[in-house]
Amino acid sequence: MDSSSTSPSSKPPRSLLSLPADIRIIIYSYALTWPNLSDAFALTQKAQGIALKDYEHLSSPLCTIPRTPVRTTTPAILLLNRQITAEALDVLYRTPLVIPKPPPYSHVASRYYDIFEFVPETQLQNAWRVELVLDAATDPEVALRWDGDRRFWRAWASCLASLLLETWIAKGNELRSLVIRLREPKGVGLGRHAQYPRNSVLLLLRYGISALGPMVKVEGARGEVLEYLTGRIGSGILE
Repeated sequence: MDSSSTSPSSKPPRSLLSLPADIRIIIYSYALTWPNLSDAFALTQKAQGIALKDYEHLSSPLCTIPRTPVRTTTPAILLLNRQITAEALDVLYRTPLVIPKPPPYSHVASRYYDIFEFVPETQLQNAWRVELVLDAATDPEVALRWDGDRRFWRAWASCLASLLLETWIAKGNELRSLVIRLREPKGVGLGRHAQYPRNSVLLLLRYGISALGPMVKVEGARGEVLEYLTGRIGSGILE
């Protein structure tokens, strides 16, 4: 058959935008995903440890050591054109974002890294479904360090203040669902030094639930609803 007689419809598409919209959506779901935050936090913590070790022989005060930056990259799919960027981000925002732990502590800056250094604030505002995993029962630091429980709750207090107070409540959000999975060790007393940061976290959660409304769901280890946080019974938030 003469190539000149080939119909235009049989020719392969010349660009991504020439594909049908439903095909583009499938491509976007593979080309653009939320970062693996567990890996990102671990890499940042490891890089910080290496940087601090390099300065050990100088006996330098921490305030003189450069803060280890968070290394992020922009996916290529977001660098093509405005239409593709908008379509790809729309698919990303509908994908559940899991925050399995809070960002690590910066010893140089004497504060925790901000969650926005790993996921841009605008993307967190536009995310539809977010899951926060506050799992003190299986966190290795809680079990192995004498102050592990205090560190755990302090880290989450910092992260939740940024997410709930400074972003979703103060600046708006597109949340359809916010699932908070809270799990604490059984049969282990909470150290006195950890009581205050734990209470801060629970108060932040209680306020967030009240401000954000029915989109928020708080679950325990087995998926049960934690009534003392949703406020439907009693006021046992600080018990």
